[in-house]
Amino acid sequence: VRDCLKPSARQIFFCMDKYKYTAAKPFNKTMAAIGDAMKHFYIHGDSSCEGIIMRAGQPFAMRYPLVEVKGNGGTLLSSGNWADPRYTETRLSKLAAYLFNDIDKDTIDDWRDNYADNEQYPGVLPTKGFYNLVNGTSGIGIGMACSVPQYNLKELNNALIHLIDHPDCDFEEIYCAPDFATGAILYNEGDVKESMKNGTGFACKLRSVVDFDSKERCFVVTEIPYGVYTNTICGQLEAIINEGNSGIDRFNDLTGSTPLIKIYLAKKANPDKVLKYLYKNTSLQYRYGINFTMLDNGRFPKVFTWKEMLQSHIDHERAVYRAAFQFDLNK
Repeated sequence: VRDCLKPSARQIFFCMDKYKYTAAKPFNKTMAAIGDAMKHFYIHGDSSCEGIIMRAGQPFAMRYPLVEVKGNGGTLLSSGNWADPRYTETRLSKLAAYLFNDIDKDTIDDWRDNYADNEQYPGVLPTKGFYNLVNGTSGIGIGMACSVPQYNLKELNNALIHLIDHPDCDFEEIYCAPDFATGAILYNEGDVKESMKNGTGFACKLRSVVDFDSKERCFVVTEIPYGVYTNTICGQLEAIINEGNSGIDRFNDLTGSTPLIKIYLAKKANPDKVLKYLYKNTSLQYRYGINFTMLDNGRFPKVFTWKEMLQSHIDHERAVYRAAFQFDLNK
């Protein structure tokens, strides 16, 4: 809960920082970053290591990317379609530097041995001045699910500042609406507020942004729900067209760095009815769960409320700042 990173990502990013794959240095082949991560800390295979690095650099996967990628780092067409690591180059982004601020000033007490017992990596990162909660997270570990939406950095910082100044404030005063990398419209904000207040409950109901072009008689999709790839939507559209009687004539996926799908209607089709049908039967409408089950102090699973999550990060930063000041004073 303190840095909102998974252990694998923490190991890889720490290795990239330690061995200077940073924004201040030139790009290096992704193969080199993977090799160093596996040599020193990362315990799984090379493909999963590459996946973590590439995903951290995708602007449609991360609200604020922690990695910069030169080359094909993947597209919104389908999952995992990045180029081989010998072709791409990567380094940590400028924002990722906040994760490691003052890590060399005895700010972290919890250090863990790597698999070879010859190096150590931190059990949590300082994240001084930046809460990675903005990038959200999801996954399942030892039978417990976690699902945290993404948030706007400025709004989250303002909420943290308000909570520091007013520790007894109400939920409404520090509430931040989920704000996903791929945009889309949040259709059930009331339910989402309740889920965030309690730490679990209703999922985010996300709808694509769809405009109707009357000249071409087509829907133009420009934003899609987070976690959905356009190949998925196109596969569903194809199945609907094959079934017939849907009012859709054809579609065209023109997605590049942002989504763009054109769905052409049959001559006598009613646009409103067709759009309702598409929301109901395709991933143009999708859900993203809310379940704030995270580790308290890196040890015990707990369902956090929104306020408790923010307070945990503030307490962590306070300890990091104090430790850094003490280090400077001692020096």
